Amino acid sequence: MIDKGTSLGLLPPEPERTMSPRIWLLAALAVLVALVVAALATVHHTAGATGEVRTPAPYAPQLHLSGLQVSEATNGTGGKSVYVDGILRNVGRETLIAADVQTTFQRMDGSAPYREVLPLMLVRTREPYVDLQPVSAAPLPPGTEREFQLILDAVPTAWDEKVPDVRVTRADVR
Repeated sequence: MIDKGTSLGLLPPEPERTMSPRIWLLAALAVLVALVVAALATVHHTAGATGEVRTPAPYAPQLHLSGLQVSEATNGTGGKSVYVDGILRNVGRETLIAADVQTTFQRMDGSAPYREVLPLMLVRTREPYVDLQPVSAAPLPPGTEREFQLILDAVPTAWDEKVPDVRVTRADVR
C-alpha cells in the first residue's frame, strides 16, 4: 500500500540548502587574513640598517673571497632576489666545516646601509640549475676553493647596485 503523504512511497524531496551569512563572512575573513599575511611576507624592507657591523671570525683571514659578482632576478612572489656569486679559498691549515657571512649593501641616498647575515652556501652543481649546499655538507680542506652563492630576498630597491661588502663572521673549523 502506498502512503498518501508521499508519491510512490519515496521520501519527500529535501529542502534547498543555503549557507548562512555567517559562513560567508567567516570565509571572507579567512581569505582577507591570508592575503594580508602573504602581502606582509613579500614586502621588501626599506628601513635603516638591519644590524651592526659584525666582527670577522678569527679564522676569516684564512678564507679569501674573490670574483664577487652581483645579479638580480624576479622571484615567484613578484619581488626581486639579489644573488652574490664568488669563490671561497681556504688558505689556512684547518678544514672549514661551517661559515656565516655578513653582506653590506650601500644605499644610493647615503642612508644607513642594509646588512644581512646568512649561512655561506657552496655551489654543488650549476646544470641544469644552480644547486646549493651548506659548507657542512662538503667541508673545505686547506688549500682548496669552491664557488659559493648567496641569495638575498630583502635588499632594498634603493641600494647602489654595486658589489656588497661580504665578510666571514663565523667560521667553524676542525
